[in-house]
Amino acid sequence: MENESQHSTSIVMSILEWVVTLAYLNLLWIGFSLVVGNSASLLESFIS
Repeated sequence: MENESQHSTSIVMSILEWVVTLAYLNLLWIGFSLVVGNSASLLESFIS
């Protein structure tokens, strides 16, 4: 029985790791998009 609960715990941990990793990547992507988008609009206003 002990081994079974340990196994499900490791599954939960790996799922949590996936969720955290995806959330982190999402934040990076959003930050990157914002920075690039702001740079592009700044560049456009500078040019025009």
